[in-house]
Amino acid sequence: MLQNVLDNAIHFADSTVVIYLHNIAQHGSAQTVTIDIFNNGKLLPEYAVDKAFDRYFSLSHQSQAAEKASEHAPDKSSKLEIKQAQQPNVTSNTLKKGTGLGLTLVKQVIEHHGGHVAITNIQENSDDSSHNSNEKNAAIKQYSGVMVSITLPLTKE
Repeated sequence: MLQNVLDNAIHFADSTVVIYLHNIAQHGSAQTVTIDIFNNGKLLPEYAVDKAFDRYFSLSHQSQAAEKASEHAPDKSSKLEIKQAQQPNVTSNTLKKGTGLGLTLVKQVIEHHGGHVAITNIQENSDDSSHNSNEKNAAIKQYSGVMVSITLPLTKE
Protein backbone atom coordinates (compact mmCIF):
# COMPACT_ATOMS: atom_id res chain seq x y z
CA MET A 1 0.00 0.00 0.00
CA LEU A 2 2.73 2.47 0.94
CA GLN A 3 4.82 1.38 -2.04
CA ASN A 4 1.98 2.23 -4.42
CA VAL A 5 1.49 5.70 -2.94
CA LEU A 6 5.25 6.38 -2.93
CA ASP A 7 5.62 5.15 -6.53
CA ASN A 8 2.82 7.51 -7.60
CA ALA A 9 4.37 10.42 -5.71
CA ILE A 10 7.77 9.87 -7.31
CA HIS A 11 6.29 9.32 -10.77
CA PHE A 12 4.24 12.52 -10.74
CA ALA A 13 6.69 14.77 -8.85
CA ASP A 14 8.52 17.48 -10.71
CA SER A 15 11.50 17.26 -8.38
CA THR A 16 10.39 16.91 -4.76
CA VAL A 17 8.65 14.36 -2.55
CA VAL A 18 8.08 15.17 1.13
CA ILE A 19 7.04 12.50 3.63
CA TYR A 20 5.63 13.85 6.86
CA LEU A 21 4.67 11.79 9.93
CA HIS A 22 2.23 13.40 12.34
CA ASN A 23 2.60 12.85 16.02
CA ILE A 24 0.42 10.13 17.36
CA ALA A 25 -3.04 11.54 18.02
CA GLN A 26 -5.74 10.30 20.34
CA HIS A 27 -9.11 9.69 18.63
CA GLY A 28 -11.52 8.38 21.24
CA SER A 29 -9.94 5.28 22.73
CA ALA A 30 -7.65 4.61 19.75
CA GLN A 31 -4.31 6.22 18.93
CA THR A 32 -3.55 7.03 15.30
CA VAL A 33 -0.63 8.11 13.17
CA THR A 34 -0.94 10.08 9.94
CA ILE A 35 1.49 9.80 7.04
CA ASP A 36 1.38 12.62 4.49
CA ILE A 37 3.09 12.02 1.17
CA PHE A 38 3.42 15.19 -0.91
CA ASN A 39 4.79 15.64 -4.43
CA ASN A 40 5.31 18.93 -6.21
CA GLY A 41 3.84 17.74 -9.50
CA LYS A 42 0.90 19.10 -11.42
CA LEU A 43 -2.30 19.63 -9.43
CA LEU A 44 -5.16 17.24 -10.05
CA PRO A 45 -8.21 18.65 -11.82
CA GLU A 46 -10.97 19.23 -9.24
CA TYR A 47 -13.17 16.49 -10.71
CA ALA A 48 -10.30 14.01 -10.36
CA VAL A 49 -9.78 14.73 -6.64
CA ASP A 50 -13.25 13.36 -5.92
CA LYS A 51 -12.75 10.32 -8.18
CA ALA A 52 -9.12 9.44 -7.43
CA PHE A 53 -10.03 6.36 -5.36
CA ASP A 54 -12.82 5.18 -7.69
CA ARG A 55 -12.26 1.81 -9.35
CA TYR A 56 -10.96 2.14 -12.92
CA PHE A 57 -10.59 5.93 -12.73
CA SER A 58 -7.27 7.09 -14.16
CA LEU A 59 -5.95 10.31 -15.62
CA SER A 60 -3.80 9.88 -18.66
CA HIS A 61 -0.15 9.83 -17.62
CA GLN A 62 0.60 11.49 -20.95
CA SER A 63 -0.90 14.84 -20.00
CA GLN A 64 1.16 15.07 -16.81
CA ALA A 65 4.34 13.49 -18.16
CA ALA A 66 4.48 15.79 -21.20
CA GLU A 67 4.62 18.83 -18.95
CA LYS A 68 7.63 17.32 -17.13
CA ALA A 69 9.82 17.37 -20.22
CA SER A 70 11.83 20.25 -18.79
CA GLU A 71 13.17 19.06 -15.44
CA HIS A 72 13.65 21.46 -12.56
CA ALA A 73 16.96 21.66 -10.74
CA PRO A 74 16.81 20.66 -7.07
CA ASP A 75 16.92 23.52 -4.54
CA LYS A 76 19.96 22.72 -2.41
CA SER A 77 19.51 25.78 -0.18
CA SER A 78 16.39 24.35 1.44
CA LYS A 79 16.66 23.34 5.10
CA LEU A 80 13.76 20.89 4.81
CA GLU A 81 14.16 17.15 5.01
CA ILE A 82 13.27 16.52 1.39
CA LYS A 83 13.95 13.59 -0.87
CA GLN A 84 14.71 14.80 -4.37
CA ALA A 85 13.03 12.48 -6.84
CA GLN A 86 15.08 12.05 -9.96
CA GLN A 87 12.73 11.71 -12.91
CA PRO A 88 13.73 9.59 -15.88
CA ASN A 89 13.69 11.16 -19.31
CA VAL A 90 10.19 10.89 -20.70
CA THR A 91 10.04 9.29 -24.12
CA SER A 92 7.03 8.36 -26.20
CA ASN A 93 7.33 4.67 -25.27
CA THR A 94 7.32 5.37 -21.49
CA LEU A 95 4.01 7.24 -21.58
CA LYS A 96 1.16 5.12 -20.30
CA LYS A 97 -2.29 5.23 -18.82
CA GLY A 98 -2.90 3.71 -15.40
CA THR A 99 -5.36 0.91 -14.75
CA GLY A 100 -7.31 2.87 -12.16
CA LEU A 101 -6.88 0.10 -9.59
CA GLY A 102 -3.85 1.21 -7.56
CA LEU A 103 -5.46 3.89 -5.39
CA THR A 104 -8.66 1.86 -5.16
CA LEU A 105 -6.71 -1.02 -3.62
CA VAL A 106 -4.76 1.38 -1.38
CA LYS A 107 -8.04 2.74 0.00
CA GLN A 108 -9.47 -0.75 0.54
CA VAL A 109 -6.39 -1.93 2.46
CA ILE A 110 -6.29 1.20 4.64
CA GLU A 111 -10.00 1.04 5.43
CA HIS A 112 -9.75 -2.70 6.13
CA HIS A 113 -7.22 -1.81 8.84
CA GLY A 114 -9.53 0.84 10.32
CA GLY A 115 -7.80 3.79 8.69
CA HIS A 116 -8.65 6.62 6.34
CA VAL A 117 -7.00 8.01 3.19
CA ALA A 118 -7.53 11.32 1.39
CA ILE A 119 -5.98 13.13 -1.55
CA THR A 120 -5.81 16.92 -1.81
CA ASN A 121 -4.27 19.61 -3.97
CA ILE A 122 -1.89 21.93 -2.11
CA GLN A 123 -1.49 25.47 -3.43
CA GLU A 124 1.84 27.27 -3.11
CA ASN A 125 1.88 29.77 -0.19
CA SER A 126 -1.76 28.99 0.67
CA ASP A 127 -2.97 29.45 4.23
CA ASP A 128 -5.20 26.36 4.31
CA SER A 129 -5.68 26.09 8.06
CA SER A 130 -8.18 23.27 7.63
CA HIS A 131 -5.47 20.81 6.59
CA ASN A 132 -3.47 19.39 9.49
CA SER A 133 -0.67 21.19 11.30
CA ASN A 134 1.07 24.49 10.69
CA GLU A 135 4.47 22.77 10.98
CA LYS A 136 3.73 20.51 8.03
CA ASN A 137 2.22 23.32 5.98
CA ALA A 138 5.40 25.35 6.56
CA ALA A 139 7.45 22.44 5.21
CA ILE A 140 5.57 22.39 1.89
CA LYS A 141 4.28 25.97 1.72
CA GLN A 142 6.80 26.89 -0.97
CA TYR A 143 5.42 24.22 -3.31
CA SER A 144 2.21 23.39 -5.14
CA GLY A 145 1.34 19.76 -5.65
CA VAL A 146 -0.65 16.77 -4.49
CA MET A 147 -0.82 15.29 -1.00
CA VAL A 148 -2.01 11.83 -0.02
CA SER A 149 -2.82 11.61 3.71
CA ILE A 150 -3.04 8.18 5.33
CA THR A 151 -4.34 7.85 8.90
CA LEU A 152 -3.96 4.46 10.60
CA PRO A 153 -4.83 3.24 14.07
CA LEU A 154 -2.00 1.99 16.27
CA THR A 155 -2.24 -1.23 18.23
CA LYS A 156 -1.32 -1.50 21.89
CA GLU A 157 1.61 -3.75 22.74
